[in-house]
Amino acid sequence: MNSCIVKANWMSLKIQSTVKKVLPVKKVAKLYKAEEDFKRKLIDMIQDRKEERRQDKRELRGR
Repeated sequence: MNSCIVKANWMSLKIQSTVKKVLPVKKVAKLYKAEEDFKRKLIDMIQDRKEERRQDKRELRGR
């Protein structure tokens, strides 16, 4: 396994255990859900922009 992935997973577990000490489990779950939703939204936005650029290039070539 890639050492960066292992390090990221270890850091995630460390952060998770720290956050659980401060926040109730339900709020921690909401936090992770919000982070996942945010990441998904960013990915979707990037993919939409990429598709728009492809369409713009096609239109310029067609002229």
